[in-house]
Amino acid sequence: MNEVARLGLLKDLYEGLLSPRQREVATLKLDEDLSFSEIARELGISRGAAQDAFQSCVEALNRFEQEIGFLRYSQEVNGRFETLKKLLESMDQSNWVSVKAEALRLLKELTTASG
Repeated sequence: MNEVARLGLLKDLYEGLLSPRQREVATLKLDEDLSFSEIARELGISRGAAQDAFQSCVEALNRFEQEIGFLRYSQEVNGRFETLKKLLESMDQSNWVSVKAEALRLLKELTTASG
């Protein structure tokens, strides 16, 4: 996943924790794809102030992810579901007992991790 996509996901997850200015700058940069010059004009601030506000936002989002870890957790869960899907797709008459056992183990991990 590229950094812009990652930051967009972090913004979606943690935007409620950002200051109003950070949220505003993040929306303009990540959702509307404005340049720092365009953000500066939109908000009536200097280009440098727009860059500083965005950098502050990026640092905050990374700190929230470091402390809370919701993106990391959701990626782990999605990975387990993908493994489960592939496992079930491989099921046939010759391996259904072992695939069923492995699928149940993965489901138990998923329900234990979320509870």
